[in-house]
Amino acid sequence: MVRTDHILFIAAARSTCRSVGPDPSFKAFSIRVELEPLGRDEFVRILTEPRSALLKQYTALMDTEGITLTFTDDAVAASADYAQTVNDRTENIGARRLATVLEKLLDDISFEGRTSKTRWWRSTRRT
Repeated sequence: MVRTDHILFIAAARSTCRSVGPDPSFKAFSIRVELEPLGRDEFVRILTEPRSALLKQYTALMDTEGITLTFTDDAVAASADYAQTVNDRTENIGARRLATVLEKLLDDISFEGRTSKTRWWRSTRRT
């Protein structure tokens, strides 16, 4: 069984492999990886598990404006579902889609945060 913990690192190495000189042996380091599309469960994990997860980043960003931002489990699942649906219907850009989904979701809060009288936001499946 192949461990895929660092598969993105390996896949990224593919794009940086170039022929260094006339010696063709350097081309032997080129790696081709075919990845399966990310699903809802992977998107949820990406949104919540890493130390620098997007939800944690947006929560910290809003905290600098004095706004408490929380996400329910349903909201996280809905964001993951939406990202997967958009990836299925348009160009599949993988986990990068999560950034555009969250940016659109939090657009109003981001721009009106400092002037808004609301200091606490809770994102649910309906919002």
